[in-house]
Amino acid sequence: MIHNDGMAPSILADTPSTSSVVAGTGLSATLLLFFENSLASMLPYLFISFMVIMIDLWFGIQAAKTRGEEVRWSRAIRRTVGKCFEYFCWSVLASSLAVATGYEIIQTALMLIVIGIECISVFQNWLTVKKGKRVTVDLPKVVESVISDKLGADVRGVIKIEGEKEVKDGNDK
Repeated sequence: MIHNDGMAPSILADTPSTSSVVAGTGLSATLLLFFENSLASMLPYLFISFMVIMIDLWFGIQAAKTRGEEVRWSRAIRRTVGKCFEYFCWSVLASSLAVATGYEIIQTALMLIVIGIECISVFQNWLTVKKGKRVTVDLPKVVESVISDKLGADVRGVIKIEGEKEVKDGNDK
């Protein structure tokens, strides 16, 4: 039997006080409502994230086959499951920030950044399958080109294919 001698917290008391029950119930209800709102707002992003991850898996396997690499299914599944958990965490963070602040734009912006990074991987894998070689995209150059020319970007020299010479201003390097 625990005695409340003034030194022990009231939570450990044999008979909790009315105020501790009200405070605990209020806190629990608030947290449940908060997470309910967060979950409702993150579901679309979770679905989109899952779809992008599956598309990346498909093109990643195709790109590895194109490069003549051995596809290790255990590694592919492990990385895919890891991505799913990582994107779930990003969704929880983004939706919690949006619900806590009341600004949905925070969630949208954060998830667009996270999903956009995965889309870059999909794009690179797709180009690798299309060109038959490893393809890299210099993202800072793409962003700089888009910002400098609002109506469209000249991406010559931004996308590099292994084994090809870079072409700049019509002259071979």
